[in-house]
Amino acid sequence: MHALGSVFLQTFCTLLEEEGNRNLELTRLMTRLSHTVAYTFQAKGRVLGGKKEMPCFLTKLTRDVFPFAETAKNSRAAGLSATSLVHTDGIRTRMPSIG
Repeated sequence: MHALGSVFLQTFCTLLEEEGNRNLELTRLMTRLSHTVAYTFQAKGRVLGGKKEMPCFLTKLTRDVFPFAETAKNSRAAGLSATSLVHTDGIRTRMPSIG
Protein backbone atom coordinates (compact mmCIF):
# COMPACT_ATOMS: atom_id res chain seq x y z
CA MET A 1 0.00 0.00 0.00
CA HIS A 2 1.23 3.48 -0.85
CA ALA A 3 1.82 5.93 2.00
CA LEU A 4 -0.29 8.62 0.30
CA GLY A 5 -3.25 6.36 -0.45
CA SER A 6 -4.41 4.64 -3.60
CA VAL A 7 -3.61 5.94 -7.07
CA PHE A 8 -7.36 6.53 -7.52
CA LEU A 9 -7.63 8.81 -4.46
CA GLN A 10 -4.37 10.63 -5.20
CA THR A 11 -5.52 11.37 -8.74
CA PHE A 12 -8.99 12.38 -7.56
CA CYS A 13 -7.52 14.93 -5.12
CA THR A 14 -5.13 16.24 -7.78
CA LEU A 15 -7.99 16.71 -10.25
CA LEU A 16 -10.02 18.66 -7.68
CA GLU A 17 -7.04 20.93 -7.01
CA GLU A 18 -6.57 21.75 -10.71
CA GLU A 19 -8.24 24.89 -12.05
CA GLY A 20 -11.75 24.40 -13.40
CA ASN A 21 -12.27 20.77 -12.39
CA ARG A 22 -14.36 21.63 -9.31
CA ASN A 23 -17.07 23.02 -11.58
CA LEU A 24 -17.33 19.87 -13.69
CA GLU A 25 -20.42 17.71 -13.64
CA LEU A 26 -19.82 14.49 -11.69
CA THR A 27 -19.77 12.08 -14.65
CA ARG A 28 -17.32 14.30 -16.56
CA LEU A 29 -15.06 14.50 -13.52
CA MET A 30 -15.14 10.71 -13.09
CA THR A 31 -14.38 10.23 -16.80
CA ARG A 32 -11.28 12.41 -16.50
CA LEU A 33 -10.30 10.52 -13.37
CA SER A 34 -10.67 7.14 -15.10
CA HIS A 35 -8.65 8.32 -18.10
CA THR A 36 -5.81 9.68 -15.97
CA VAL A 37 -5.59 6.55 -13.80
CA ALA A 38 -5.79 4.17 -16.77
CA TYR A 39 -3.19 5.86 -18.95
CA THR A 40 -0.75 7.16 -16.32
CA PHE A 41 -0.22 4.41 -13.77
CA GLN A 42 0.71 0.75 -13.71
CA ALA A 43 1.77 -1.57 -10.91
CA LYS A 44 5.37 -2.49 -10.15
CA GLY A 45 6.79 -5.66 -8.68
CA ARG A 46 6.96 -9.37 -9.52
CA VAL A 47 3.34 -10.31 -8.89
CA LEU A 48 1.44 -7.31 -10.25
CA GLY A 49 4.10 -5.78 -12.51
CA GLY A 50 2.55 -4.07 -15.52
CA LYS A 51 -1.04 -4.42 -14.29
CA LYS A 52 -3.30 -1.37 -14.26
CA GLU A 53 -5.93 -0.08 -11.88
CA MET A 54 -9.07 0.84 -13.79
CA PRO A 55 -11.89 2.54 -11.91
CA CYS A 56 -15.41 1.43 -12.75
CA PHE A 57 -17.99 4.21 -12.44
CA LEU A 58 -21.61 3.10 -12.49
CA THR A 59 -24.42 5.60 -12.05
CA LYS A 60 -28.17 5.77 -12.12
CA LEU A 61 -28.24 9.55 -11.95
CA THR A 62 -30.94 11.22 -14.01
CA ARG A 63 -29.77 14.80 -13.55
CA ASP A 64 -26.49 16.68 -13.69
CA VAL A 65 -24.77 16.78 -10.29
CA PHE A 66 -22.04 19.29 -9.37
CA PRO A 67 -20.90 18.17 -5.89
CA PHE A 68 -17.73 20.28 -5.76
CA ALA A 69 -18.89 23.39 -7.65
CA GLU A 70 -18.36 26.82 -6.23
CA THR A 71 -21.68 28.56 -5.65
CA ALA A 72 -21.84 31.61 -7.90
CA LYS A 73 -24.60 33.24 -9.91
CA ASN A 74 -22.61 33.03 -13.14
CA SER A 75 -21.56 29.42 -12.55
CA ARG A 76 -22.39 26.80 -15.20
CA ALA A 77 -23.40 24.46 -12.40
CA ALA A 78 -27.13 24.67 -13.09
CA GLY A 79 -27.90 21.11 -11.96
CA LEU A 80 -27.75 19.79 -8.42
CA SER A 81 -25.12 20.69 -5.90
CA ALA A 82 -24.43 18.84 -2.68
CA THR A 83 -26.00 21.61 -0.59
CA SER A 84 -29.13 21.79 -2.75
CA LEU A 85 -30.00 18.24 -1.72
CA VAL A 86 -30.48 19.28 1.91
CA HIS A 87 -34.04 20.42 2.56
CA THR A 88 -34.80 22.36 5.71
CA ASP A 89 -38.60 22.14 5.44
CA GLY A 90 -40.23 19.24 7.21
CA ILE A 91 -37.40 18.83 9.70
CA ARG A 92 -38.62 18.40 13.25
CA THR A 93 -36.91 20.44 15.89
CA ARG A 94 -35.93 18.67 19.05
CA MET A 95 -37.63 19.71 22.23
CA PRO A 96 -35.68 19.53 25.48
CA SER A 97 -36.97 16.83 27.80
CA ILE A 98 -36.03 18.75 30.97
CA GLY A 99 -37.03 22.29 31.19
